Amino acid sequence: PARTAVQALQLLAAFIRARVIRHPFCSLLASNVGSLALALHLAFRASGGLHALLIRLLLRAAKATPMVRGQVVRMKAQVREKIERMIVKDMGAVTAELPAEGQSDAQVIAQLRAWASAENGWRAGKVSGTVYCGDDSLARLAAEATRLYALANPLHPDVFPSLRKMEAEVVAMALRLFHAPPAGCGTMSSGGTESILLACKAARDAARLARGVLAPEMVLPSTAHAAFLKAGHYLGIKVVRVPVNPGTFRADVEAMGWAVCANTVLLVGSAPSFAQGVLDPLEALADLAQRRGVPLHVDCCLGS
Repeated sequence: PARTAVQALQLLAAFIRARVIRHPFCSLLASNVGSLALALHLAFRASGGLHALLIRLLLRAAKATPMVRGQVVRMKAQVREKIERMIVKDMGAVTAELPAEGQSDAQVIAQLRAWASAENGWRAGKVSGTVYCGDDSLARLAAEATRLYALANPLHPDVFPSLRKMEAEVVAMALRLFHAPPAGCGTMSSGGTESILLACKAARDAARLARGVLAPEMVLPSTAHAAFLKAGHYLGIKVVRVPVNPGTFRADVEAMGWAVCANTVLLVGSAPSFAQGVLDPLEALADLAQRRGVPLHVDCCLGS
């Protein structure tokens, strides 16, 4: 078999040489086209390769035609109407301007109780990704804690030292939980979106300081939280979204590796992802991040 393969390669080489001698221009053109196709495939491999690029270009051209463009506009209008029907409920009279006279405390509480009692459908356990704990005793504890500190201002730890103490202890617990190094640190945020923004900012600033990166990029699976797109817009970081495995919806580590370049400041993985609730292959992503010298941010999307 090896001898046969060698003979086949020799015949192929002889054929190519003959074509080059007889038709040098055609051979040069074919070589250039092949090189261009290979370069485009490698450049767009992270987003599906040359085949996916051609499909996107064809779809873009199709959308430019009046017939397809009109159909897209109609479909968008239908989706928008469906979303509005799902979200906009009849909540009674609309107060669009400040009333001449305000309501009494009893009236405000009565209205809030009426609304709250009508919005208990999640207790049946058929709502996903909305309420993360239905423990009434914990809710009462949180409500009392909120009442006690409703007017406290964490910007003034000299006036409210207990706030600084609680934040420091929560950060220390998180650092220990995730085996942070001695120099590890953290801060409290208002929620998931701000946490992602802060992580992206830290990665961008660190790469600028350590490697002089002025055109930062971050590589993330297409299932990553939308807050990464917000962070990219706010912070001037190019977002490179890589298609996930179509069967498992988990991050494609090899494709993400191809998307990493000298300007990459951050890799992203989810545990779990928002829409599908699956865990990305974090160990493999961590190995990739270590090999390429890029930070990895793991987003715990639900209930964090």
